[in-house]
Amino acid sequence: MIIIDKEYKFDSSFNQTHKLIPFSLDEDYKALEVEFSYGPKLCEGPLTDLAKKEGFEKLKAENPEISDSLMDSNILNLISLSVRKDGRFLGNYHNHKSEQEILISKDKSSFGFNRTDISRGDYEIILSFHNILTDVTLKLKVGLK
Repeated sequence: MIIIDKEYKFDSSFNQTHKLIPFSLDEDYKALEVEFSYGPKLCEGPLTDLAKKEGFEKLKAENPEISDSLMDSNILNLISLSVRKDGRFLGNYHNHKSEQEILISKDKSSFGFNRTDISRGDYEIILSFHNILTDVTLKLKVGLK
């Protein structure tokens, strides 16, 4: 059963913030399944260029031995997803994958997430915007088994 199937739009004003997406369950289930994806992964545009220039200048001032070729590195948008139940942290997996499938259940859970019953209660999906310098589209699907 799918309980959330939404597409969201975010921009640079969400950089270094969090968005909570609450939902409640009034009965017990075997598993919670979350699919999320976002893009673009690569940041491009004036704000990215400014952030790269300012960041590189600060890094270079603190570490003069750093190669100027580092300025050619890409900057990536980074969003991670966490889950809480009744205020208790169930897990997260901070990584650079822009497409993820997460399973939480008593018998098996994805890396970074606790094995736990999916019982009635109040849940939250937490989107953490570690770095967002361009407009991003995020798709979120939450299902129950």
